[in-house]
Amino acid sequence: MPQKPQTQQNSPDDILAQITAAVVAQFQEMQSSLDAKYDTLATALNANSSCLHNINTQMAKLEESPPSSELLSLLGPVKGFETSSSSSQLPRPPENLSIKSPKNTLSIFDGTNPLDWLFQANH
Repeated sequence: MPQKPQTQQNSPDDILAQITAAVVAQFQEMQSSLDAKYDTLATALNANSSCLHNINTQMAKLEESPPSSELLSLLGPVKGFETSSSSSQLPRPPENLSIKSPKNTLSIFDGTNPLDWLFQANH
């Protein structure tokens, strides 16, 4: 009978060292990838924060001063916006306008037929 070839068996300590080295390498690679992603996110966040700050500053300036006549002339007539002093008053509603409240006849829920009661409540 032929003899079995002898394979070199690693000791448990060698196997553990190899596994530890592989895990450490993968962990370092993952850490550097995460660091790069965090840097990208931080840069984007700073850019967005700066943009929002600029927008808030511009909005505050617009709220402080009314639109100039130059701007209004560039825009042309805007429906619903008048430059006269009467623009602060709302138009009066028509005299024949009457608002009626809807009829709600929903019975008190007594625990029977919950689906029917929900249908009535929704309609």
